[in-house]
Amino acid sequence: MDAQHFTPTPEQGASEQITDQATEQVTEQPAAQSTEQPAGQPAWQPTGPTAWQPAGPTAWQPAGQPAWQPAGQPAWQPAGQPAESSKAGKKYPVLTIRRTGRFYSWTCIAAQLGAMAISFLIALFAQLMEPETANVVLFYANFSTQLVLAGAVIIFLARFRLTLPEVGVRKAKPMPCIIGVLFACGAVFVSSFVEMFFSAFLEFIGYQTSSVITDIPMDGGLVFLALFMIAVMPAIFEELIFRGIILESTKKLGTLQACLINGFLFSLFHCNPSQTGYTFVLGAVFAFVAIRTGSVIPSMIVHFLNNGYSVILMYFGIYEIPALADFIILGVSFVIFGLGLFYFLKKNTTGNELPALNQRPFWKGATGGIIFNGVLWVLVLINGIVLNFTSM
Repeated sequence: MDAQHFTPTPEQGASEQITDQATEQVTEQPAAQSTEQPAGQPAWQPTGPTAWQPAGPTAWQPAGQPAWQPAGQPAWQPAGQPAESSKAGKKYPVLTIRRTGRFYSWTCIAAQLGAMAISFLIALFAQLMEPETANVVLFYANFSTQLVLAGAVIIFLARFRLTLPEVGVRKAKPMPCIIGVLFACGAVFVSSFVEMFFSAFLEFIGYQTSSVITDIPMDGGLVFLALFMIAVMPAIFEELIFRGIILESTKKLGTLQACLINGFLFSLFHCNPSQTGYTFVLGAVFAFVAIRTGSVIPSMIVHFLNNGYSVILMYFGIYEIPALADFIILGVSFVIFGLGLFYFLKKNTTGNELPALNQRPFWKGATGGIIFNGVLWVLVLINGIVLNFTSM
């Protein structure tokens, strides 16, 4: 028995004589007794400064509990469990590849079905409006998909308590950011060159490519609504989904795999065969820029400029660019694209290259969205082919 536990307190009314007797009893205790091993208890600590924990609530560890943890050290973690983050109740990794695959599936299905439901409801109310007003409302109802995407992003971030930096919205180094924007701008025009060949292939198999929208209602202040729905919303929420949430997890698969996956999912999401080549290249390039700069902000800027550029041209009635100007723009774009690609391939500006992991969990989670969007893509393709043959 330890003397320091036996000594009575004044409140207990113990006498000095009892204290002396207890001290003698401890003094006369054989030395061998201190090394005795109690049944079912861990071995005694060796003698010395750290031989035994001070008396108190942390002095002894009940059986079946994790080992005593020194002060100032992180809490003991059972084997095989993810380490806890600094935020209470939140464990990493949150953006697992399986979880983001499921997020893609649910977002794709919700975006298409939600947009259909919103458009249907708006069409019912449009019958009560003046024809001119109804046409404007019905046109902008086509972009209700962006409202669903915004809701999906907000719910996902709130559900897992993610901050914007955790989904790619971070400060980037100035030079890589500027080069990334120029590189992605060059990719916009290079991808239009790819789209030209892909559209030729679609026409070869009998698909009638959809005509470019030229009758966007933009009279008066509607031009700002057009910019908001066509340029601002996609630049924020499509980028947060594809180059933010999805890329933050799939980049663990390796840079090349992540870029190809991003381009594939981005092109399939639009469900437009005539834009498949264009959106695939842009999705892959935007993902590459986000990885190399460590931020989704450059791709947001280019996405806004690309869509906003189209809206402004239509607002001023410019539907075709002269051949010479188009040739010069395309040539400059190829040069910028090549220089930017050389810069990012030669220099890893973030130093965040990760080893490739297994892709299977991601594809398993994303299967629902891929099948859903794939079916829509095929239906649009078949519809274009049928329209082409019936119009002959």
